[in-house]
Amino acid sequence: MRKRIAAGVTATVCWAILGLAGCSGDSSGGSKGAAPYDFDGTGKDGLVVTNSEATVDGLRYGGYAAVLPGSSRGPDPKHARMLTQNGVGAGPAGQGAYFGANATSADLDGDGKADLVVQAGYSTLFVVWSGSAAGGKPARLHGTRPFTGDFDGDGHADLIATVGGGHDDGSSTETIFYGPFSRSGKPARTATVKMPMDEKGFQSENVVAVGDVNGDGRDDLITSWAAEYTDVAHTPRATVVWYGTRKGISRGPRLKDAQGRDVYGSSYGEPVTVGDFDHDGCDDIAVGLPDELRSNDEEPVAPTGGSRLTVWYGSKHGTARKPVTVTSRTPGLPGAPVADGFGSLPVAGDVNGDGYADLAFVAQAGKDSAELLVLLGGPRGLTTSGAQHAPRKGVTAMAMLDTDGDGRADLVTGAPYLRPQRLTVLRGSATGLDLRRPVTIGSGDLGTAVPPDGPGFGSAFGH
Repeated sequence: MRKRIAAGVTATVCWAILGLAGCSGDSSGGSKGAAPYDFDGTGKDGLVVTNSEATVDGLRYGGYAAVLPGSSRGPDPKHARMLTQNGVGAGPAGQGAYFGANATSADLDGDGKADLVVQAGYSTLFVVWSGSAAGGKPARLHGTRPFTGDFDGDGHADLIATVGGGHDDGSSTETIFYGPFSRSGKPARTATVKMPMDEKGFQSENVVAVGDVNGDGRDDLITSWAAEYTDVAHTPRATVVWYGTRKGISRGPRLKDAQGRDVYGSSYGEPVTVGDFDHDGCDDIAVGLPDELRSNDEEPVAPTGGSRLTVWYGSKHGTARKPVTVTSRTPGLPGAPVADGFGSLPVAGDVNGDGYADLAFVAQAGKDSAELLVLLGGPRGLTTSGAQHAPRKGVTAMAMLDTDGDGRADLVTGAPYLRPQRLTVLRGSATGLDLRRPVTIGSGDLGTAVPPDGPGFGSAFGH
């Protein structure tokens, strides 16, 4: 899980953006910046909603990142800002700019306000700075799939991104940009990490989550080579832990379930989150397996053994403890058992403010229906005691962040296929998520126009 290290936007654009909670408290020695998505330094996370395929400024697939600042009442749609490549002064965008393809946040310059990192296209990252009295253009970096963390434990936020692929051996390259950054985008130093291919040469590993699994004050990487497509020979896929050290990133173990099998998330490799569910100072890893691909010509189907979610608890020795698997038939779990889709979209955050990270995920995720499930953390980790569930139709994206600054994580769900397109905010409380008083935000509620095309409003959030 990511620590609360600052994240922000440009001097000319200074709002709070989405802060994905789902991390433990800061176990590194004093961080030198704001928490991710705390763009104004007030402790209220902003929400970032992206749609890289929307038509903006007359440009098809121009893309945007909508920023809803946090407030005492949660995300504030009336003061939302619409960021586009042209609008933030990042240079002229053309057709297919795909601004907002990915987004993340951290206080990269250490000024006490979080900054926003937005991917455009297939090779460019823009760092939109916050808190600059003088203004200024975003910094431009080379890379895709950005994630932030403190990988060397010095208290400064770092950035990792994929910067190269297609090597002769099929591997790809990740670059770590170590903070602090200058406003021109120059990091303190850089290092590269080579991500190997899977055993059959199908796909190289991708970073899917960041957290301090062994509690040494340095963030670790969770990678996966789960692929959108596979072959009839069942290309092996897996999830791997890479440990942060003073000298760089070191490849660790492949995650195995209780039967010794590789675990790889869904067919798209995304259902992975990190949080300290037992509050021992070491982040834990949750991987959902809602579906799988069995050939290039098939749609995702229920995995062998059924849909499930598996948790590896971190320790000073890494993921040495026996993993725990949860299915829809786990005793004490609320709701009716489901055939597939269980374990989709997992996100972590402390929804009741007791110091233990909690886990939210859905079953039967899709355009038509979804059942939201919340497992609370405790001294022994996640438990079905006090678990919550509620229908959540049309959910395809979720995020955890403290949008009102009360010390409890709020859950935001996106339903872009409903009409009108909408977000739903379930605020944290002393007893868990407040399911009785959901706050709905439609695309028409924003104080700025929201392009209706592409995947739609609420299809993706910053991570």
